Amino acid sequence: MHSYRQMLPATVLGTIVCIAGPLSAWPQSVPGWKVDSPPNSVQLVKVDPPLSTGQSFTFKNVSSSAIIEFFITAPNGTIKGVDAFSAGRNAVEPDAMAAVTFNTSDFLVEAKINRSLRVVAVIFANGKRLGSRQTLESIEDQMLGAALEIKRDSDLLADRPDAAFDEIANRIGLPNPPSDEDAAASVRGVSLPGIPQAYIDLHVNRHSYALRVGVGRARQILLSDLNQAKLNTQAQVDSRQIQASALSDFALKCKAASDAQVKWIGAYKAVSDFQ
Repeated sequence: MHSYRQMLPATVLGTIVCIAGPLSAWPQSVPGWKVDSPPNSVQLVKVDPPLSTGQSFTFKNVSSSAIIEFFITAPNGTIKGVDAFSAGRNAVEPDAMAAVTFNTSDFLVEAKINRSLRVVAVIFANGKRLGSRQTLESIEDQMLGAALEIKRDSDLLADRPDAAFDEIANRIGLPNPPSDEDAAASVRGVSLPGIPQAYIDLHVNRHSYALRVGVGRARQILLSDLNQAKLNTQAQVDSRQIQASALSDFALKCKAASDAQVKWIGAYKAVSDFQ
């Protein structure tokens, strides 16, 4: 699970629309803090004392479905949250906890402390979602960007099982695509099993910033994992054999992440088609 630190456009702070049920305040259990959250989603259960590194908030999944992403906004408009989708693992299961960390300055408004938070989006593994239409469209592009990038790299690893760490890293590319067009071009033509290509192409050909964020987030996770695998092999005596084994494990991990993302994208699209 990865804490999501990418700022979404300010326009995502619209009214939350609950697709899975009626919208009303959900009780929070931390005195002194106000949280605007839709029911049956996430509940604030703990606030850590502020540190120089920021302030951490622990949320509990009080729904009956695993959560793959959720986003919170602070009083100054900063949005952070939890992103299990980009890594394809560690969804927040029902009754499980997840932490989100803000800077303490995010709660300073006109020199006063504002102890309030707002849940602006929740994405469930079963395809249901909570959030404004504009927010959800942006998140959908981000998820597709990440899924297409992970699938591209999974296919790359399958085609070159004998490749070296540095070769794989070079073919994955820059951790942050230089432009929206570059990000779209890098995943254009990639297919996801069971997902209509017309649906994929529609999102890729938008050349959106959100797609670029998704591609970049997936690359950052993969390159970090790949570098860690490389470091783990350097101290070994038989480094060549160990490297081959490490790359094989990395390829399996990448394939598992891609399979999970395809399943989540399929569920998300199925809910959209039903509406």
